[in-house]
Amino acid sequence: MDSAGAGGMRRDALHNHDLIIEAARQVFAEEGVDASMSGIARRAGVGVATIFRHFPGRDELVTAVFAAPLEECARGTAAALSEPDAWTGLRAYILQLGRTQAQDRGLAAVIISWFARTHDELSIGDQSCHDLDELIDRAKACGALRADFSRDDIVLLLRANSGVLADQDADWQRFLTRALEGYRAA
Repeated sequence: MDSAGAGGMRRDALHNHDLIIEAARQVFAEEGVDASMSGIARRAGVGVATIFRHFPGRDELVTAVFAAPLEECARGTAAALSEPDAWTGLRAYILQLGRTQAQDRGLAAVIISWFARTHDELSIGDQSCHDLDELIDRAKACGALRADFSRDDIVLLLRANSGVLADQDADWQRFLTRALEGYRAA
């Protein structure tokens, strides 16, 4: 029997865990978070049952795969909030989200669902959504952003950008830049 590795997990189980995470990351990036578990298992070289021994459901696997990128997203929100000009910070952050969408379909879907949560659904530790709401409020307060703009509009922009990204010839950056101009205060 293999000896225990980090966190008390057997070395072979830890190896399978890492294979599953990496395979899921690749498959989610290519196909989105609704990709089949059997496709992930094939990519990892394990059985579907092995995935479910490590991750009881899709949500747990998605959380494990995207924990680090979502932390990076949260750091981006904090950096945008630290920008002295609220409009510049908000615009740069939304363009960063667009770039993320272009690079990773799975992460894009997770980010959209993350920002689509209502205030009641946010956990106390979900600082990124709170920071984004504060950034939006700051941009409104300085007169740079329309008064009726909300986090829901960011979700709408990201969903629309997903459609733009489906067209290989479309320019997502041009789309988001022009769409953002429509949200500027008069």
